[in-house]
Amino acid sequence: EGMVRLTHFGSRPAWSPDGKKIAFVGKGPGEAYEIDVETREIRPLTKHFQHAGFFRVHYLSNGDYMLTGPRSIQTPFLARYRDTELWVLDKGLKKQPVRLGQTIHEAVATSPKSLKIAFTERNAAYMDYVVSPAYTGALEKPDPKMATSLHVADVVYTNGVPELRNSQEILNFPTTRCSSPEAQDFRDNDKEVIISCSFRTANSGPIDWSTYGVRLDTKKMIPYREKKATGWEEVEGIAPDGSWTLVECGPEKKENEILIDLCRLNLVPSNPELIPLTHFIEQGSSATNPVISPDGQWIAFQEVPDRFGGFGAGDGIILMRTPGR
Repeated sequence: EGMVRLTHFGSRPAWSPDGKKIAFVGKGPGEAYEIDVETREIRPLTKHFQHAGFFRVHYLSNGDYMLTGPRSIQTPFLARYRDTELWVLDKGLKKQPVRLGQTIHEAVATSPKSLKIAFTERNAAYMDYVVSPAYTGALEKPDPKMATSLHVADVVYTNGVPELRNSQEILNFPTTRCSSPEAQDFRDNDKEVIISCSFRTANSGPIDWSTYGVRLDTKKMIPYREKKATGWEEVEGIAPDGSWTLVECGPEKKENEILIDLCRLNLVPSNPELIPLTHFIEQGSSATNPVISPDGQWIAFQEVPDRFGGFGAGDGIILMRTPGR
């Protein structure tokens, strides 16, 4: 009810600054595309140059595209978890993308108000472990020497060429505290970054999920929701005014069987209740990677008939009116 399918392929939608278009990737790592929400016209963004594929596409506040992907692919696992870098693609689509020389862990948060970005990066000790035969997908023995750091930086243009400047480490997360922090969104006029934090010490064990805000001035963490062994609870797209955020939510039935719906989390520390917004689980499918339009009226997300067709993989972009709007 109140939903419309925009595409029959694609993953990880992102709204344009004017709310008229949605960028997405095909099958990561793959091509990036953009759809006009009104006309439904789809155009490729990355077919005019050679590349190894991209996992995500975001918009910078000036309309240029921020891409995440590797320079080359040794294996799909290494491409995603070790070799993914940041690139800027000019909105005119006449130039090659510019490599920023920064590897990241998973997502990048782009500010809607400035050219500031936030990202996380695993340290050398952590990456050595991740690519070793001992790695099982979880941390059987959390090691304080292995850590992930949260960074903020500015995209600065010199003679039209973008580069990364003013990069600074905000917080460092040893694996004994959070095994996989991920930057999601800015809020409060770029003074805070919302992050998800997951922790699992056994590959077949339950996951502990938390949603935090990290203040960029004081480097303090605000716990918005901390839960133990709740299945799946990953924070995603934030409301334009920063008062609430979307969360992927779903129980874990058994090992590697997680179906996901979309929930709402008000970003108030004293009110950590998740409010369900969709009911895909009842149909045996999932709704993931939701993002909210700049005017707050619409939610775009991807449908996943089989949740474990691959994390982040989707079978099309769906548009839903924001409940209560």
